[in-house]
Amino acid sequence: MYFEELGIPGPSYSFGVGTDSHGRQTAAILESIEGIIETEAPDGVLLYVKANSTLAGTIAASKIELLATHVEAGLRSHNRDMPEEIIPVLTDHASDLLFAPSDSAAEPLVSD
Repeated sequence: MYFEELGIPGPSYSFGVGTDSHGRQTAAILESIEGIIETEAPDGVLLYVKANSTLAGTIAASKIELLATHVEAGLRSHNRDMPEEIIPVLTDHASDLLFAPSDSAAEPLVSD
């Protein structure tokens, strides 16, 4: 729908994962991403946002030593009770390249 409105092509792949627990979503996405990596043989994985797909992409890339690049590195809410806080921390630790969108986002990258 959005793609048609914007006049751009839709995604080549869809994970088809609906609402479920964080663990089950992440596991299903991880399985899909591994298949895509095997099919496409990319040089790396570009990661952004605070989502289960980001964590799954990080794990997949790390396990096969594929370049992992985190675009929104260092963004923190400082509330570890939120699942959205854990994802970027883990992604930052496992990524090879970190691109922080601001100076304040770069600060946790030095101390984490």
